[in-house]
Amino acid sequence: MIKAVIFFLVFTSSLSVLGQMTKTSNASGMYIKRTFSNTAFPDSNRANGHTYQDRFYSKEKHYSDSTVLIFIPKNYRSEAATDFIFHFHGWYNNVDSVSTQFLLPEQLQASGKNAILIIPQGPKNAPDSYGGKLEKQGVFAALTIEIIDFLYQEQLIKNTEVRNIILSGHSGAYRVMAHILQHGGMDAHIKEVWLFDGLYSQEEKYLKWLQDHEGYFTNIYTRDGGTYQLSKKFEKILQNSDMPFVKGENGITEKVLSRKMKIRSIYTSLEHNEVMHLNNQFKRLAQHSVFLK
Repeated sequence: MIKAVIFFLVFTSSLSVLGQMTKTSNASGMYIKRTFSNTAFPDSNRANGHTYQDRFYSKEKHYSDSTVLIFIPKNYRSEAATDFIFHFHGWYNNVDSVSTQFLLPEQLQASGKNAILIIPQGPKNAPDSYGGKLEKQGVFAALTIEIIDFLYQEQLIKNTEVRNIILSGHSGAYRVMAHILQHGGMDAHIKEVWLFDGLYSQEEKYLKWLQDHEGYFTNIYTRDGGTYQLSKKFEKILQNSDMPFVKGENGITEKVLSRKMKIRSIYTSLEHNEVMHLNNQFKRLAQHSVFLK
């Protein structure tokens, strides 16, 4: 197993520190924060920080955090193999803010699905879509191995077998997700992709994945989030490729979810930062996923 590089974490409020990790619980389940070595950062391509629109974002503040937030729902049942939802955050966010702002743990718990939520730290509180080391060949697989080995050692799962993986991401997460699909190394396990208002580019990688795999893909887009035009273009690409898909014009409705289509292209009138938590869209995708128990 690949062993993690450990750093001491400081985590506030009702927290028990277990070695080099932190753990807390609430009515929804257990939250674990821990550093791992195969995360996005630190990475050599941001060793000197990053400048966006004349503002500098230093390595120390924005590109050195290797934290992963792990959420295990309250009624989680450890089974023969583990299902994971990996969620990647967008610009100006971090693992704590994305968890609390968008209520992802609460939505997973409410879905009743027996899966573990993983939120790796990306560019921290920065306007940047770069996925760091996770864009490189096989690094996502190495991170998955680290995490499942850790969970097994903590006796939170029964063995180190991975069953299904869902990739979820909002906004700027589109880039790291596309690279993971291209060469992240977990092809046999990645079954589904949820893209929340994030189709800004890399559409050829998503199309290639759909053509080469039996995966399911949901693209949710808005009018003013910057994804509208490319999402419409992507629908035409799907049509020209003879790839059947269902279109939704009013967000994630029961009608759209009931259609047994592998590809969903869904327009919503929600705002860019509302697409995951308002109307419980993250929860509803989890509830209707055929890859989660």
